[in-house]
Amino acid sequence: PYLAALSRDQTSNVVSVFQIIPVLGFILGFIFLGEMLTPQQMVGGLIVISGAIVLTVHRSEGRRINARGFFLMFLASFSIAVASILFKFSAIETNYWTSVFWQNIGLLLFGVIIFCVPSYRLQFTGVLKKISPSFLGVNFINEAIAIVAGFMVLYAFILAPLALVQTING
Repeated sequence: PYLAALSRDQTSNVVSVFQIIPVLGFILGFIFLGEMLTPQQMVGGLIVISGAIVLTVHRSEGRRINARGFFLMFLASFSIAVASILFKFSAIETNYWTSVFWQNIGLLLFGVIIFCVPSYRLQFTGVLKKISPSFLGVNFINEAIAIVAGFMVLYAFILAPLALVQTING
């Protein structure tokens, strides 16, 4: 949904809808995990979200997101919030490393399925043939950092209310 929304509207309009993730995380965390935020956490989260909205409105003066783009971004945001709830529930029921392992197995399987689609496989291998080894090395380092950062965010999900972590992460 995110990539489809990006193809329909300007990036600055589309990405601003991601600010709904902490709100959805708060609602889902309350319903499924019984999470509550303290008044200080709510005020802090509202300040962060308000700041992001002000920056977005300032950047997108005169531009409006279309309804289909908004729906697609809402769907992407909802999917992220649901994935976060599922991870936290799994990590609480089992443990952190087991949940991380199975989450990454799921990502690997999804990648294999996508790679089996001939047009995607051709695009991927075509890009690999065109890029230099130094660029591939930089990309590898970037991905390693992203994986470590992802592990840290997932660990933070266990330590604090979901909405709070999603607000800071956003």
